[in-house]
Parts: sequence; C-alpha cells; structure tokens
Amino acid sequence: MVHRLQAGHVLPQRPGVAVLEERRTAADQGFARPAVREGGILAGIGLLVLLAAAAALGPRWRRPGLVGEWATYMVLAYAVLSWRPFRSAVARSGRPQRAAVAGCLLLLVMGQFVGGGRHTFPFVRFAMFTDPGPPDTHHYSYLGLTRTGRSVQVDPVALYPSLDRGRFVGRLFDSAEAAIAGGSGSGAGEAYDDLLLALLRRRNLGRDDPLVRLDVYLVHTDLDPPPRHRTTVAAGRVWSVEAGG
Repeated sequence: MVHRLQAGHVLPQRPGVAVLEERRTAADQGFARPAVREGGILAGIGLLVLLAAAAALGPRWRRPGLVGEWATYMVLAYAVLSWRPFRSAVARSGRPQRAAVAGCLLLLVMGQFVGGGRHTFPFVRFAMFTDPGPPDTHHYSYLGLTRTGRSVQVDPVALYPSLDRGRFVGRLFDSAEAAIAGGSGSGAGEAYDDLLLALLRRRNLGRDDPLVRLDVYLVHTDLDPPPRHRTTVAAGRVWSVEAGG
C-alpha cells in the first residue's frame, strides 16, 4: 500500500550518526574521571569521616542506614569531583579558598553523621528521611499523695514557671534515668531524692492538705505504625519519696 503525502507535510528526520556522536562527545566533556591520587584522597577522607562518626556515636553508630548513607555521600562526592565545571572552578580559585570550602564541606558531613546537636552546631544532623521513627516513647509522671489520702497530679514545670521548660524537664529526665540505673543507695539516687523532696515542699507551700508522698511513674507508650494508629500505654511506679525523709 502506498501512502500519499499531502502538500506541505514533512517527515520527521531521525538524527544522523554525526549528531549522535556530537551529543555523546558533549556529554563526555561534562565529566572526567578523577586521577588515582584524587580518588585515593577522597576515599581516605570518607573513611576518616566514617571512623570519626563511629567513635563519636559509640554504640549508636549501628543505626539503620548509616553505612548506606555514607556510601551515598561518597558516590555524590565522586560525581561532583568528576564534573568538569566544578574542577575548572576549583582550579581557578586560590589555595585559601579551596581549603575554606573543603573545611566547610567536611564540617557539614561530620555534623550530618555525628548529629551532636550543640556539640556540632551550626552543623547539625538532618534526620527527617535518614532515621526511622522510634517504635515507642517513655516519660515520667509525678503523682502525689496528700495527708487526707487524695491523689494529686504534680506538674514540676508549673511549680517553677520562671525556669526554662526544656532544660528543667531534661534535667528531671536525666536525673530519673541516672537514679534508676544506680539504685536508691547511689549518689544519683540520693540526688534524685533531694530533687523530688524540693518539688514536694514547693507543692506544699500554702496548702491546707499537703503532700506526704511523691511517687514517680515511668509511662511507656507503644506507637503502633499506620494504618491502625493505635497506642498502648503502660505505667509503673519506679521511685518514691516521703515528706518525713
């Protein structure tokens, strides 16, 4: 069967061999394989970053995705090092500029891997898509017992409104963890007793029915993953102080 072409109709032309070769050459000119010495330096710096992060994190370095994240950074760094415009810009810059840029990039990577908060600020960790969420959470709740036998929920932050909320709650949490780990006869346990007694006395100021005991409960919350979105909460008493001593 013969197809007739209408007037003015032009068949699309396929690119010739010369055009394809020109495009391939242009693409090849955008990247150049780094020298062996440059690749060795990059691998050495990457290994140094991984070892430093592992030493700083301690047992936490085994978090899921750390090695994969490190490998991804290495591939990206190798690709950037192979990019001709980047290599040309680096070659045109002076040694102080190259050292400053390399130092900033190294600090950014260290902050990403170590994630030390204040210790590496302003180079902090971006963990939104790198770390999975915790399967559960826990906090401490304070329940007081009055002279008449009533149970009263005690909010330590409300007792000291002038203090920084975040630091105060963090100190209470750390003190409870240290006391429970060390036991009632340890220095951490005695310090936690003094802290709880201070809360108890503060709560009793101007009260007709003062507290005679303050109990600390450890509240565990199991976070059920989607799509059910259920939560299971369990609490148990872990510490107690009495007003008499």
